[in-house]
Amino acid sequence: MTKPNKRTVAVIGAMVFTVVAVIVGFAYEQSRDSRATASVSQPDSSAPALNAPTDDFDTVAILGDSYSIPNTTGDHWPALLAFDRRWYLADFASGGTGYVQGNEEKGKLPFGAKIDQVVAVNPEVVIIAGGRNDVSYPLEVRDATRELYAQLRDRLPHAKVVVIGPIMDNRPPSETAVNVNDRIRSAAEQYKLPFIDALAENWLSDPTLLKEDGMHPTPAGQRLMFEKISEHLHSLGL
Repeated sequence: MTKPNKRTVAVIGAMVFTVVAVIVGFAYEQSRDSRATASVSQPDSSAPALNAPTDDFDTVAILGDSYSIPNTTGDHWPALLAFDRRWYLADFASGGTGYVQGNEEKGKLPFGAKIDQVVAVNPEVVIIAGGRNDVSYPLEVRDATRELYAQLRDRLPHAKVVVIGPIMDNRPPSETAVNVNDRIRSAAEQYKLPFIDALAENWLSDPTLLKEDGMHPTPAGQRLMFEKISEHLHSLGL
C-alpha cells in the first residue's frame, strides 16, 4: 500500500527515529537459538520510537504502558511484531500510563492525550495495550476508553484498531483489575473493535518470564507476548 507523507512524519515534536528493523532482525535471529532472560533497562520517554520510514510499509501505532516501551535491544514485543510483519513502527508507549493514568510533570501522558500524535503518522493499524495502571480508576476508564475509541474511529476511519486488555504479571488479578478489564472490553465491543483478553489468558503466569521486580517481562516474556499477540492478529487477518 502506498501512502503519502510517510517521509514527513518528523512533524511530531521530539520524535526519536531509530533503525529498529536492523536491531530487531539481530535480536529475532538470536532468539531462535537462545532463551535469554537478562533484562535491559531503558529510560522511559513520551517521545515515540520509530523504525526507518518508508512508503513501502504499512504503519502500526502502539499506545501502551511500560510493557510496550522501546529498549536498546529491540526485543520488546512491538518491535518484534513490526519486524515480523514488515511494518513501520510508531511506538507511543510510556511507562506508568493508561487510559486515565498519566504523569504530565514527567511528560507521561494518558493514551487519549496522544491521539494527535497517532493521527499524524496516519497508521493502517493501531494497537492499544494497557489498563493495568488504571486499576484505581474503574469508573473513569469507562469514559476514557469510549472517548479514545470514538476519536480513533472518527479521525482514522480506515485504520484497523485492536484493543488488548491489561497485561498482568503472575499474581492473581485484583477485583478492580478484572473490573477495569471488563470496562475496556465493553467499550471495545461498543465500537466493534477486536478485544484480546490478555488477563484471562494469563500470558505471564510463569515467574521466569518476569524480571527481578516480579512485575515487568524479561526478553523471554516480551517474546511470549509477541507470539500471543501475533497469533491473535493472524486470526484477525493482520
